[in-house]
Amino acid sequence: MNKKFFLIASIIVLTVSIFHKTSNAQDNKFKINNLSIEARADFVFSAHDSITNSGFNGKLLNFVLKGQITDKFSYSFRQRLNKILPASDDFNSFYNLFGNTDFINLTYHTTENLSFTAGKMTLAVGGWDYDLAPIDIYFGSASWNDYSCYQFGIASSYETSDKKNVFTFQFTNSPYILNPNEGLYAYNLMWSGNFKHIKTTYSFNMFEFRKGKYVNFIATGTKFIFGGFTGYIDFTNRALFEQEQFFFKDMSLIAKADYTFNERLSLFVKGGYEVNDSPVIEDPLYEIFDPSILPGYECAFYGLGAEFYPLRGKNDIRLHCFFAVNQTPDMLTYQANAGITWRIKFKK
Repeated sequence: MNKKFFLIASIIVLTVSIFHKTSNAQDNKFKINNLSIEARADFVFSAHDSITNSGFNGKLLNFVLKGQITDKFSYSFRQRLNKILPASDDFNSFYNLFGNTDFINLTYHTTENLSFTAGKMTLAVGGWDYDLAPIDIYFGSASWNDYSCYQFGIASSYETSDKKNVFTFQFTNSPYILNPNEGLYAYNLMWSGNFKHIKTTYSFNMFEFRKGKYVNFIATGTKFIFGGFTGYIDFTNRALFEQEQFFFKDMSLIAKADYTFNERLSLFVKGGYEVNDSPVIEDPLYEIFDPSILPGYECAFYGLGAEFYPLRGKNDIRLHCFFAVNQTPDMLTYQANAGITWRIKFKK
């Protein structure tokens, strides 16, 4: 399977390069903004009770392509070359190829303010920790890990003329589908704000987990920027309309602060708390309130780490390390990690 993806990536790179040269001679509107391969490898150590695990691990290998077809159409594509998917029947084998695709979409810019997107895209959910690409996340939360945030669908975005606000509506497959033809959908409304010292991503989401039943997200992410200091606070509330108590029974709270020195060294601390105190239903397969964070789950996590960019003025190579603790009522887990991320940019 990996050989197939390497072959596909090689063909894409060669084809796009040839087409790019040809199109430049004929139409200077076609443009490649990003053509790159990116990878991350880590040394991982974890321990709980008397059990320890450690080893070198290839975390991610991605192919990225972004650009413009004309001044009205832009495209975006990221293929996960090392993502492992479970075996499936012949009907789903082609769809599983797209299961390795994080996003592949086409955007039509009707005006400078209004655009429409179709294809596979990231679900419009608020929160800065959620917004991080997998290659950039360190000790992610359970909610970050436990639902599929890349789905096929359509979206429309409106950006205000001052470039400070973007309003997005999405209609996509639900992240809780087991196959693409289940007829379960997600409805997402998000506001992104960009101000001098504050940036926001706030959303309201309805994720259908069975016919007519929705897990509703109210997700807020607020980022603060002052000089070399950056910090954010994310809060997500998850609930069904049928619940007696809508707020604070099933939720996530995540905060991170980092300080950057000379654009090369960054030190950070991060922590979070997640809980689902909703009632445990006797038939969890059909009546559970939140398929991603099960009733009875409770976890606090916290840690600190560093990032270093050895090439001045470039982010092509990044070194990182962190130490973190996961604490549940039944278990205390320690994890340490050190690794390297590199990006080979054929076009930027």
